[in-house]
Amino acid sequence: MRKLRVYGLIIVVLTLIIILLLVKKGDKTEPTEKDSATQSPGAELGLSGFHLIETIGGKPQWELWAKEAEVTQTQTNLEEIKCVFFSAKQTNEPILNVAAKKGILDTQTRDIELKNDVKAVTKDGAEFITNTLRWRAKSGILITPDKVTVIYGKAHLSGYGLEIDSDKDRIEIKEKVRIVIK
Repeated sequence: MRKLRVYGLIIVVLTLIIILLLVKKGDKTEPTEKDSATQSPGAELGLSGFHLIETIGGKPQWELWAKEAEVTQTQTNLEEIKCVFFSAKQTNEPILNVAAKKGILDTQTRDIELKNDVKAVTKDGAEFITNTLRWRAKSGILITPDKVTVIYGKAHLSGYGLEIDSDKDRIEIKEKVRIVIK
């Protein structure tokens, strides 16, 4: 009688395991409409909590964080971005901290385009506000053709076109520069 109970228990356990395996194998849920709507048609991979560091010769060029990222063959589309750009002269010395709502990382050239409410702060505390900011990896230059507002202490500068050269630690506003001391 005792052997019968043991065999019965083993059969019940094995049956439950088989049922669980079959249920799990058959549980291939399709993405919901919300999931497929948030991913771009060409996206191959969607990520939350994206983090990437670009280095050359062991020196960081930039470090980037994004709340969301969609990766395709040629670019990575980013949302809610924070990016730190480093001086080409100094190892690990950040020269600019940038935040933006959206951005694109070109996966082949490593160029970055930040857009929508771009706000940047230099290591000296100067604040930049513009609509777009582009990192050109080959030249190590940050640029924008858009209107730029710079706040540094009591000085408020505005103008069009901005160039930041990480090699020379140089910042230049190109056109229609206006300075107001408050």
